[in-house]
Amino acid sequence: MKRYLLLLFFFSGLSLADSAVWRLTYADKQLYLGGTLHILSAQDYPLPVEFAQAYEASDKLVLEADIRQMQEPAFIQEMMALLTLPAGQSLADKLSAATLNRLSQYLNGKGMQLEPLLHYKAAMLALMLTKMEMQQQGLDQQGVDMHFLARAENDQKPLGFLESAMQQMRYLAEMGVGQEDELIVYTLDDMQSLPQMLEELRSAWRNGDLGALEADGINPMRETHPKLYQSLLKARNDQWVPQLLSMLEDKPVELVLVGALHLAGDDGLLAQLSRQGVKVEKLSGEKP
Repeated sequence: MKRYLLLLFFFSGLSLADSAVWRLTYADKQLYLGGTLHILSAQDYPLPVEFAQAYEASDKLVLEADIRQMQEPAFIQEMMALLTLPAGQSLADKLSAATLNRLSQYLNGKGMQLEPLLHYKAAMLALMLTKMEMQQQGLDQQGVDMHFLARAENDQKPLGFLESAMQQMRYLAEMGVGQEDELIVYTLDDMQSLPQMLEELRSAWRNGDLGALEADGINPMRETHPKLYQSLLKARNDQWVPQLLSMLEDKPVELVLVGALHLAGDDGLLAQLSRQGVKVEKLSGEKP
C-alpha cells in the first residue's frame, strides 16, 4: 500500500552507502540536485555528507517553494479555505457508509471524533491522518529543505523557488477530488503498513535508489490515479525542467532541493535533463 503516504511528502533514511544528491553539468556550468524529505526523525541527523558538500559548493539555494510563507497567518487562513469544503457540504456525503464507519473507528482509537473533521476536503483529512501517524513513528524533526533554508538564511546565501507556496496548496487541494472515498480508504490502508513502508522508503531515499522510488512511489500512483500523477508529478517536473536548464546557463552554482519522487522515472527531472544533454552524476562522498 505505497500510495498516498508517498504523495504526502514523507520519506526517511538509514544507509550511508550512497546519496540522493546529483551533480548536473552542461557545457562548463553545473548545479546540484537533491531529493528531499520534508519531515525527519532524530536518527536521520546528521544528514548524508553529500548534502553538505553540495551546499558548500553552491552559491544559491533553490527550493520548491518558500516554506516560510506557510507559517504566516494570512497564508494559513487562505490554505484552510482551500482545504475546507464549501458551506453546506460534508465529507460524509462523499464517502460510503463502510468507509465512514471505518474512519470513525480509526479516529476513536486515537481518541478523536469524526464529526469535527467532516468539513475538511479528503486531501486535508488524509494529510492530517498521515502526519499524525508519522509523528507517532518519531518523524517529528525539521526536514531537509527547512534545515538548509535555515542554514542559508544564517549564511546570507541567496534563495530561489521553483513555484509559489500557494501553488503547492492548490495542487494539494485538488488531490482526490471526485475520488474521496478511494483516497480515505487508501490512507487508512497505508496506516496499517506504515512501519514497514517507512523502512523500505528510508533506504530508497537515502541511497538515492531511483528504481525503488519509482517502483514504490511512482508506479502505483501512475497506475491507479493517472490524473493525479500528471498534476502532482509530471506537470510540475515539466514546468521545472526549463528553470533548471536556465540555471545551467547562468553563473551561480545552485543547490536545488525537491521532493525525492520528482527525481525518479522517465518523466523525472534526472531523466528529462539527461535527454536534454545534461550530464548526470550521483555524488558519493567525494568532494564536489
